Amino acid sequence: MTEENEVKGLYLLDSSKFGGRYVANWRVLRPSIDCDKCAACQLCIGYCPEAAISARQDRKPEIDYRYCKGCGICANECPQKAIDMNRESEAKK
Repeated sequence: MTEENEVKGLYLLDSSKFGGRYVANWRVLRPSIDCDKCAACQLCIGYCPEAAISARQDRKPEIDYRYCKGCGICANECPQKAIDMNRESEAKK
């Protein structure tokens, strides 16, 4: 049996139980994905605390901006630096 402090990596049980609230109305930074740089490793999906990122059919990520709070964890964890954080648009319609 492995000691708890020896376990490495990410273990995600069920992402459908996380998130679930619309938070885009107070987001300051908005992630954007450069799919040409993306290696489809899906780390951003696993690290997103709101479960706002899902995989397309080509395994590349797509963001549901209704749930994205703009925390930047996805951009920070992306090994390819394929996710940029940009200021949310000032014009809200």
